[in-house]
Amino acid sequence: MRDGDQIRITGSGGAPALLTVARPFAAREIREKLASGEWRLAAEPEPGPAARADGNTPPPVADTAGAEPAGAADPVPGPGPAAPPPADTVGKPSQAAPKADWIDHVVRSRLLSRDDAENFTKADLVEMCK
Repeated sequence: MRDGDQIRITGSGGAPALLTVARPFAAREIREKLASGEWRLAAEPEPGPAARADGNTPPPVADTAGAEPAGAADPVPGPGPAAPPPADTVGKPSQAAPKADWIDHVVRSRLLSRDDAENFTKADLVEMCK
C-alpha cells in the first residue's frame, strides 16, 4: 500500500468504506487494523455501475497497482468535498482535554465523521491533529 492507493474495507461496525491511503489512515495503520481483525478487506463490487440510494452512480475505483503517484494524474472534474480548514484555526483542545473534546475537534476539522472518530482512542485523535 502506498499513499494515494484506494482500498475497500468493511469497518468494525460492518459498514463498507472506500479508504484512500494517506492521513489519517497511513498504510501502517491500515495494515494493523486489518491484521487485528478490526477491519477486513471488502469483496469487490459486481462489475458495472450500481446506483446508490440517492440515485447517483459512484465513480469507478481504478486499480492503482503500478500507477503513478497520487497527484500525477489529472484531477477528476466536478464538485468535491470542501477542503478541511487547518486544524490550528478550529480551536484545538489542550492535550489534557477529554476525549469528547478531541472528537468534537476532529469532526469540526472534517478529518472524520463523528461515528468514525468515536472508534479511535484519544491518543489516536491527538496524533491525527498534529
